[in-house]
Amino acid sequence: MKILQSLEAMSNHPIAKSIVNYNIKLSTENKTIEEFKDIPGKGIQGKINGKTYYAGNQKLLNEKNIKNIYAEKELEYSKKGESIVYLFDEKEVLAIVGLSDKIKDNMEEIIQKIKENGYKVIMLTGDNETTAKAIAKKLNIEEVISNVSPKEKQDKIKEINKNNSCLMVGDGINDSPALKTATVGISVANGTDMSADSADIILLKDNMNLIIELLNIGKKTIRIVKQNLFWALFYNICMIPLAMGILPISLNPMIASLAMTFSSLTVVLNSLRLSFRDMPK
Repeated sequence: MKILQSLEAMSNHPIAKSIVNYNIKLSTENKTIEEFKDIPGKGIQGKINGKTYYAGNQKLLNEKNIKNIYAEKELEYSKKGESIVYLFDEKEVLAIVGLSDKIKDNMEEIIQKIKENGYKVIMLTGDNETTAKAIAKKLNIEEVISNVSPKEKQDKIKEINKNNSCLMVGDGINDSPALKTATVGISVANGTDMSADSADIILLKDNMNLIIELLNIGKKTIRIVKQNLFWALFYNICMIPLAMGILPISLNPMIASLAMTFSSLTVVLNSLRLSFRDMPK
C-alpha cells in the first residue's frame, strides 16, 4: 500500500487523492519517487529504489504486456460500479484496488430535471464499460461512452459540439482538453487545478443544483437579448422614415435625441430584469 500511495501522492487525479487519503498514517510515510511520469488516460509510473512501478488501468497493463491475474476481480468490482487501479512492476501485477465513486447528493433528480428542460445527458468516462454502465444505471443515463482517453474525450466533445451547443462538466486532468473544446466547460468544487484552468465556469460549492440554475439563467439571458434586438430593430424601422423626410412630419433635434435616449433606456431597463437575484447562490 505504501508503494501505491507514494506513487499516487505525485498525481492530482481525484482517484489518486482518494488512495492517498485512504490511510493518513501510511500516506505520511511515503517513499521517495524518482522519474515520475503521468501517462494520460492510463495511469502513472515512477521509480522507488531504482525499481519502476506503475499504477493505472487495464489499458496501461495491456500496453506493458503484463498478464492480468486479477481479471475476475476486476469484473467483480466493475459490476459494482467501482473504478479499477492496478499496481504492478515490469514483471507482474502486485495489487488491484477497487474504488467506488460516491455519487453526489440528488444527482438522479438533477439529471432528470436537466432532461425535462430539453437537454440530452451523456456520460463520457475513461472507466471501463462495465463500471460506467453500472453508475449510469443508477443515474438513469441512457447514453454512455466509456474507456476513452483524454484525446478521445476531446474528439467526442468536438463532434457533439458541432452546433456550439455542448456543455461539459468535469473535474479531472483528463477532462481538461474536452472542457476547453466544449462551448461551456464547468469544473466542479474540489476538481484539479488543470480542469479549473480549462473551464469557463468553476463551481465553488459542492452543489450540482447550480448547474440547473446556470442553464436557467442562460435561457433567460438569451431571451432578453432577443427582446432587446427586437425593440431596437422595431424602433429604428419606425424612425428611419421620419429621419429621411419620407413622412410629412418634421422632428426637432431635441425630440429626436430624447427618443434615442428613450430607446436606450428601454433596452437597459429590460436587461435589468436579469438581476443579481437570478444569479446562482
